[in-house]
Amino acid sequence: MGRFASHECSEMDKKGHAVLLFSRGHTLDVRPLLKEMGFEVVAKRSTAELVDDLRHGSYRAAILDHDGLDRDVLEVILNIQDFDREMPVVVISNAREMEHKELLVSLGRIYLINANGSLTQLRRGLQAALEPFHGGGGEQSQAQ
Repeated sequence: MGRFASHECSEMDKKGHAVLLFSRGHTLDVRPLLKEMGFEVVAKRSTAELVDDLRHGSYRAAILDHDGLDRDVLEVILNIQDFDREMPVVVISNAREMEHKELLVSLGRIYLINANGSLTQLRRGLQAALEPFHGGGGEQSQAQ
């Protein structure tokens, strides 16, 4: 009986630790890094799929591949915040300078990560942005 209760708990934890990845594969593949951190990754490739999943799902965070978006990053973030204003949004980019950088950060719970560095740097950026939300904590950190 103890095993069954443990199994139920782990299934609930898994659902509670899902992140929504919006990517077309232009930046580094972050799925292995997110899985190492204990997140279940649900990947979407279009804004329509993203919005539909936000309407029906519950996620710890949204991860956006800035370089592969089919729309303006600001528009996508505003769509996400329409569904869940508290959900952290991590924007990963290969670009030297992101468009609307200051405006994005001012929206709150937006974390910008430069993917031009090493895999270790990308991992650190993801951990800094997501760890406070992994267990449902409310602390906010700023990754760059």
